[in-house]
Amino acid sequence: MYLRPDARGRGLGRELLAVALDWVRAHDMSAVRLDTSERMVAAQRLYEAHGFERLPGDAPRQGQCRLLYELRLT
Repeated sequence: MYLRPDARGRGLGRELLAVALDWVRAHDMSAVRLDTSERMVAAQRLYEAHGFERLPGDAPRQGQCRLLYELRLT
């Protein structure tokens, strides 16, 4: 999930995440896993506010350290 800088700070990320989580629940999935950049502090706060927990380790991609998160739905 990515928002252009000019679209940030208006609650759009929260809305997009809610739509995605509604879809996941409607399809009886048990978990959501994602990664984000260590520099995207607002994204980390958003995910953590919605119950995502940081997983150990990382997922390097395109020369960046990526932080791993998971939300268990069961």
